[in-house]
Amino acid sequence: MDEKRKLLLKKTIFLVSLVFSVGLLVCLSVLAIDFIKDMKDAESFRDYVKSFGTAGLVVGFGFQVLQVFLAFIPGEFIEIGLGFAYGSVVGTIICYAGLALGSALVFLASKKFGLKFIELFFSAEKIDSMNFVNKNIKNLERLRKIVFLLFLIPGTPKDLITYFIGVTPMKLSEFLAVSLIARIPSVLTSTVGGMLIHNKSYLSAAILFAVTSILSITGWFAYENYRKNK
Repeated sequence: MDEKRKLLLKKTIFLVSLVFSVGLLVCLSVLAIDFIKDMKDAESFRDYVKSFGTAGLVVGFGFQVLQVFLAFIPGEFIEIGLGFAYGSVVGTIICYAGLALGSALVFLASKKFGLKFIELFFSAEKIDSMNFVNKNIKNLERLRKIVFLLFLIPGTPKDLITYFIGVTPMKLSEFLAVSLIARIPSVLTSTVGGMLIHNKSYLSAAILFAVTSILSITGWFAYENYRKNK
């Protein structure tokens, strides 16, 4: 096979894969929107996953994976719901497993298809907001520190960051290690909060969520200030 045919074959495979991926995500988005409309609160989500019996663990895991792909699904909604349904330990394990798989798939897709893939999900303005990360791609040590801080600070656009880091030189193993370690406080806060609701410790849950909300707002403004300065 000559070079022209090889190039044509690669382009064809790329386009077919891209169309299939977009079509699948569109279908999942429609289903997710309908699901979110029906789910009014964490208790509704608990009842939903529990209705599947043991398979509810897989359903909850699937929604956590989907949430990484579809940024409009609030991550805290899924995490609190899983903590509400299965407790802080099992809920955290499901969240982490879903986050790991979802992040890996998004990272690899961005690595394969580049910015064209990211542009399917985010506006040019949001992608441009990642320029301060792009300026540090040659310094992997600094890039790892930036990723850690962005995933540690509540309120930062972690879904966008997951997509964008895929087009940097960072390896998948490095990204998963750094991001999952940095996510520990936020995930635990959500799943423990869900457990507190389940145990009817409403005051403790309210205090926990209030503190988290304050940290999220503070983190968002800190992130925006850092990005603009860079």
